[in-house]
Amino acid sequence: MAGQMKLVVTLSGRRSLAAICSELEAAGFKIEQTLDSIGVLTGTADQQAIGKLRDVDGVESVEQEQEIDIGPPDGPSW
Repeated sequence: MAGQMKLVVTLSGRRSLAAICSELEAAGFKIEQTLDSIGVLTGTADQQAIGKLRDVDGVESVEQEQEIDIGPPDGPSW
């Protein structure tokens, strides 16, 4: 998976999910999760494919996934 980035794709809702997914996959996006109720897809793609993903009609944004660590439930708080 060298060169692959974890991405979050936000959809505009202007087109069908199936049509957008098909075009994103053709542009190099490997879909891992479809969160249809909030219009978000997660997956991976090469950095070079990001421009193509952003150009797909119905895509609002393409962002690199950020990891958040809130620590263990019994850990010290600030």
